[in-house]
Amino acid sequence: MKQINKERKAYIRNRSGAKNFILKQATELHSEN
Repeated sequence: MKQINKERKAYIRNRSGAKNFILKQATELHSEN
């Protein structure tokens, strides 16, 4: 049970990290124009 919980937390953290990365990329592209 603990193992599943740990994996879920890591998955959520990775997902939010990917979202922040995409947002950062988008703002960088936007500032170039």
